[in-house]
Amino acid sequence: MEFFRNFPFFSIMIAMLSAVVCSVLKGKAAKIVLICSTTVITVLSACTLVYTTITDQSFVYWMGHFPAPWGNEIRAGQTESLTATVFSLVILLVLTGGGRYTDRSVEKSRQNYFYILTGLLTGALLALVYTNDLFTAYVFIEINTIAACGFIMIRRTGKAVASAIQYMIMSLLGSGLVLIGITILYSITGHLLMENIHESIVELAKTGQYNVPLLTVIGLMTVGLAIKSGLYPFHMWIPDAYSHSIPTSSALLSGLASKGYIFLLIKIYFRVVGLDSILGSRVLTIVFICGLVAMIMGSVHAMIQTDIRRMCAFCSVSHIGYIFMCIGLGTGAGMCAALLHMYMHAMTKPLLFLSAAGIASVSPKHEPSKEQKAAESMDPLSIEAAEKQEGSGVTTIIELDPYDSYKYADIRGAGRRNGFAALMFLFGSFSMVGIPLFAGFSSKFYIGLTAVRTGQPVKLWAVMLTLALSTILMVGYFFKVVIRIYEPTDFSVLEKRNARPYVFALSALAAVNVFVGLFSGLIVRILESGMKLFG
Repeated sequence: MEFFRNFPFFSIMIAMLSAVVCSVLKGKAAKIVLICSTTVITVLSACTLVYTTITDQSFVYWMGHFPAPWGNEIRAGQTESLTATVFSLVILLVLTGGGRYTDRSVEKSRQNYFYILTGLLTGALLALVYTNDLFTAYVFIEINTIAACGFIMIRRTGKAVASAIQYMIMSLLGSGLVLIGITILYSITGHLLMENIHESIVELAKTGQYNVPLLTVIGLMTVGLAIKSGLYPFHMWIPDAYSHSIPTSSALLSGLASKGYIFLLIKIYFRVVGLDSILGSRVLTIVFICGLVAMIMGSVHAMIQTDIRRMCAFCSVSHIGYIFMCIGLGTGAGMCAALLHMYMHAMTKPLLFLSAAGIASVSPKHEPSKEQKAAESMDPLSIEAAEKQEGSGVTTIIELDPYDSYKYADIRGAGRRNGFAALMFLFGSFSMVGIPLFAGFSSKFYIGLTAVRTGQPVKLWAVMLTLALSTILMVGYFFKVVIRIYEPTDFSVLEKRNARPYVFALSALAAVNVFVGLFSGLIVRILESGMKLFG
């Protein structure tokens, strides 16, 4: 059984090595390698979860078998291994279901770059989940940032490049604040390992020394990671980044990229500074208020969008607010609620973005011409006409593909042309809104229950009213889209045939969503047990 303690280290190294291997392979081979490696990582993470659940203990893995303070550490418990399992499973399903969009949207000579970036993202997320060292966490924050930036600009359009630059500027601002916080913390305590830092902070708290520098550190790290997570009002990069990326990139960015930063922030609060010190600093009150504001403002902005991708992007802003609001409650149950909602969002947002791509693929950008109507029986993704110029012998290829529109004005009746994608979008909408049987209902129910257990009437009423208003707004903008895609229309094509990997991946995401909705009690018990050993 001791061999299981190597699995977190194996998972990180497999992800990083797979990125290296993909750099010398072509697109199709790189895709196969990465899917295989991610499958192995998912199995290893699940085995680690089973091991930590059976033993009901967390464990520390010494890198190179050197103990602290000379060696680097990986620490794994039920919370870490459950998070790693969710992340790796979602990445595997996104790679499987989004492969068609990657092949179509990225130049053939550059497709292996996408899989290099995915390997780096996977390794960075796992390292942020497992590492017990602050400087190592900072290194993988930057690797995660590089991967996310590459996802945005891999299409190489002007808007994508501009969005990537905007993302990089905001992300580097957040990274800089985190690095300054780590530097101050190291100068005060002389340690980089999380538990050693915590022991030093406890001693300093007894003597009353360095209260202001410690408060500064908490503030810098909180703001820095909030910027990188896209918490309102630091969300400006999210709409353009998600809407100008290819569908597979949007699924990975919205579902996973920011979640590693949130998990690291929870570790800093619990394991580095200590929840008692955080509560005394009043920082969590600010986090709580920002979360409430984000819940409303994200939904308000989503209501006025005319593009599905931008609507889903602002919906992410709202749900990031949910997570930070739960963290701001300042209790162990609040952290569990934040993690449960984070899992729900991680598995639902890829479902929405990939299904939206399926809807867009049968949505005309304008009223179809006679040539396009004549070609309705063909695959709309490959419609083209060859026009021979008489006497010149030159053939001009005219692109007649009027599809791939995400605009509300163009998606009318798309559910009748791609019934599967519309159904999956409906399931994702149900989860986001909080319809029973779906993960979103379970996470929102647990958030309300956690607010009741705080015993603080002000926070309770603030959470309940904001939760109700945000949910009402979500019903408005999601079902506006759902009604639109099932609306009757004169324009029709043969129902689109979706690729089998696409159908499998989206069906699996929907099934996992329902599983979490039905068995959320089991997940909550794992989280509650894991949080007891998390600090």
